[in-house]
Amino acid sequence: MKNDMVSRDWADRLVHAHDASVYRLIPRAVARPRNIHDVQNILLQARSENAGVTFRAGGTSLSGQAVTRGFLVVLGRDWDTFRVHDNGFKLTCGPALRGAVANAALSRYGRRIGPDPASIQAACLGGIVANNASGMCCGVEENSYRTIDGLKVLFASGSVLDTREADCDAKFRQLEPHIYDGLMNLRDKVLSSPRLVALIRKKNEIKNTTGYGLQAFLDYRTPADLLSHLLVGSEGTLAFIAEMTLRTVPLRPHRASALLSFNELGDACEAAPRLKDLGFSAIELFDYTSVQTLRSYPQLPDFLKELNSQGACLLIQAQQDDRQALDELLGRAGVVKNWRQIAHHTDFFDDDVKQNQLWDLRKGIFPAVGARRPRGTSVIIEDVAFPLVHLADGTRALRKMLEKHEYRDAVIYGHARDGNLHFVLAQDFAAAGEIKRYERFIDDMVECVAGQFGGSLKAEHGTGRNMAPFVEMEWGSEAYLLMRELKSLFDPENLLNPDVLINSNPRAHLQNLKETPRIDGILDPCIECGFCEPVCPSQGLTLSPRGRIVLQRERAMESNQGSLKKKELDYLQLETCAADGLCAKACPVGINTGSWVKAERAREARGVSRALAQWSAAETAGVESAAKWALTGAQLAQNVVGSQALEKSTRVLNSIFGLPVWKRGMGMQRSDSASAATTDDSGGRRCEELNSVKNADSGVANKEKFVVVRSCLTRSLQQSRTDPLEECALRAGVDLAGVNQQGLCCGQPWSSKGHQQEAGAKLEAFIEACFAASESGKFPVVIDNSPCALAVFEDSAGLSPAARGQLEKLKILDPTDFALHLAKRLPLKPLKDANRFFPVCSVVKSGRLGRFEELAKMICDKPVLPLQSACCGMAGDRGLWFPELTENAKERFHWSPAEMPAKGFCTSRTCEMALSEKKISFESIFAALEQASRPDA
Repeated sequence: MKNDMVSRDWADRLVHAHDASVYRLIPRAVARPRNIHDVQNILLQARSENAGVTFRAGGTSLSGQAVTRGFLVVLGRDWDTFRVHDNGFKLTCGPALRGAVANAALSRYGRRIGPDPASIQAACLGGIVANNASGMCCGVEENSYRTIDGLKVLFASGSVLDTREADCDAKFRQLEPHIYDGLMNLRDKVLSSPRLVALIRKKNEIKNTTGYGLQAFLDYRTPADLLSHLLVGSEGTLAFIAEMTLRTVPLRPHRASALLSFNELGDACEAAPRLKDLGFSAIELFDYTSVQTLRSYPQLPDFLKELNSQGACLLIQAQQDDRQALDELLGRAGVVKNWRQIAHHTDFFDDDVKQNQLWDLRKGIFPAVGARRPRGTSVIIEDVAFPLVHLADGTRALRKMLEKHEYRDAVIYGHARDGNLHFVLAQDFAAAGEIKRYERFIDDMVECVAGQFGGSLKAEHGTGRNMAPFVEMEWGSEAYLLMRELKSLFDPENLLNPDVLINSNPRAHLQNLKETPRIDGILDPCIECGFCEPVCPSQGLTLSPRGRIVLQRERAMESNQGSLKKKELDYLQLETCAADGLCAKACPVGINTGSWVKAERAREARGVSRALAQWSAAETAGVESAAKWALTGAQLAQNVVGSQALEKSTRVLNSIFGLPVWKRGMGMQRSDSASAATTDDSGGRRCEELNSVKNADSGVANKEKFVVVRSCLTRSLQQSRTDPLEECALRAGVDLAGVNQQGLCCGQPWSSKGHQQEAGAKLEAFIEACFAASESGKFPVVIDNSPCALAVFEDSAGLSPAARGQLEKLKILDPTDFALHLAKRLPLKPLKDANRFFPVCSVVKSGRLGRFEELAKMICDKPVLPLQSACCGMAGDRGLWFPELTENAKERFHWSPAEMPAKGFCTSRTCEMALSEKKISFESIFAALEQASRPDA
């Protein structure tokens, strides 16, 4: 699917008929350009076929602006480059760079991008700018419009202009004289109408992404500046943004939060402007129904459990650059506790743990609604904004309107600081009566928000298809005609994202609605938001978790059976899924698509596959021994022909016979510690030092004892003749006990392939061996491979009562836990060179990411970490059979800025092989700890 620039593949088109909105349009083709020249060619081809062109990066748009019946242009890894400059005060990037990656890169400078949408982990800068997205804290002061510094633009005609160049205005006039002159004429028209000027200023006092950003005609004079700011919020309807430069804002790391409850919804709304005047950066409103969705959360304060049905609460946060400024703000805010409208309140918490507990409530509302909605319904999340003086009355009216149209379970929450509210409801689009109910509600909502209270129908999600029919109602005829002129000026053929933002069809928002058929208990809660995609190793190769679910839903519809053969579908949906479950951590409703894939693999497991699983489970020791002999032979072949030639030849065998591909790190190697021990004097002295430690029993008081279990992967893929884990333990004065490991395995190799019965039997034997070696749980058990340590718990659901009882008494340690424990007992001399440290999926899923980063900073002066959690694609041994999976995954990584790292380290043996490159080899985290703890380091 990924090799053709223009794909007309059935599955590819159906998967991209969906974005995060409630609309479904099947594109004529899916295009994947690599550069701006490719985009120019796509425009030519679309024009020749009389089809529109829609640009898409993250696909997190909620209003239908990232789906089309024309050419859908998907911007992938060729468009996610970035450069931080001016000491972090500016960021230049491509449209496919994710907001979270940008912020991670900027954090070392104490900066971030201005917009802070809730979707920032998955949303890309192209969409953030094109929708003028904002968020909880940025308001109208730090949104994309206020922070854009310049753009590289591709016009519908195919010409390219960079507004950041000094002679941009002259080039603009030469390349596009019609647009150049037209912009000046439109500006004159706006400025000559006092009524229009007053309307534009009033509409932009609050968040507003309805229609085009006419404010640019008041704020800017030069054509280049006008162009840059008109394209912000234009949703890809005027031109293509190929690159952008943003001014960044301070990170404001000193923060404090508190939660306030009110007996009446209006009281909470009326308190918001007063809190804003005191200097609070975030003021988040939850209505009573929102609070009810959170009742199962253990961190929910007791006073919210007793909130009355008319009540609401505010979660507030102060953010400042330094501690003194924060203390001064909190001192002024002391009056808040005496406000008579406040029924209950927490203290102001400035520690991260207590603040995160409060903000987890805010983050939990949308997932709770999505998870509990009736199966087969879609989740609709709308965003409106009221002028702050009307926030209380507008919110009450919105609540009554939801009840009037029988959306009683709908929740209202949002950014009260800016009068910006979200309401979330479940809607069935399969029945005509339900669509009619939705239509009546939207009509009433539009009249209430835009008509009665003069608010914005779209505050931060973009106009899209959802509100395009109502732009004229909100803005009036004069402003709307100006917007139509603007669209015709830039795009007279209506080539760019047609029917989005400007649409004369009064029922456009009720057409092309996607149904949500029931397909599987695991997958049905999916809201198709796309939050899973940044962490998925097969995204861009075949399908993401969202893509797998969408394709399954499409296949459930009789009209879309398609022509793909079963083998092709299996490759897309099952074979190239890593099934690592990292998607569940990113998913708002906690869907583990890998669990569904494993269940499907189990259903497919029969015949030879089933017999082979049963045999290998029974004869694991023999399989392990045979694997060692095979690897030894391959190692000898590598010594003769070289690793590159061996890998190339096994790739040929893989493509013909499906045999695994050789990776350069699979066989016996001399690690840094091994080579040092045999080739130089310092290594010789170090070996003597280790021997003296053994002979003297290390001389360390208060010795501890741990049981160490070597995974079958470690035993089979032994990397070196020395063991850095044992060396570090000896230096730290820690006793290590072993386990009878012959044939021992946690069962994950069978579980990942869907052979649950065999996996369960292996896991029970594994637990029994650990229980015996640890003297019934007396000593902690260290498992030297992170995926195996997590699998013990993830695959424990089917354990017998006896095995479960044993597991409950065991203290299982991940390599991260044990390495950090040793590091705190050892005198360390951190490595001076930059080195990569990769937190594997199981480290992230098990909540050990913070501990892993702490360990990396103890071991290395310049640790280089990924800017966003991701999977390497190895998935146990899957990357050996499908090497394209690991290659695709590595192409998607962004690492923190540094000089070329010397080495890499992680806590999974197979991930070491996947991550190793020609210039950077990966080793065990214990190899790094061993080097940093050498007496002669």
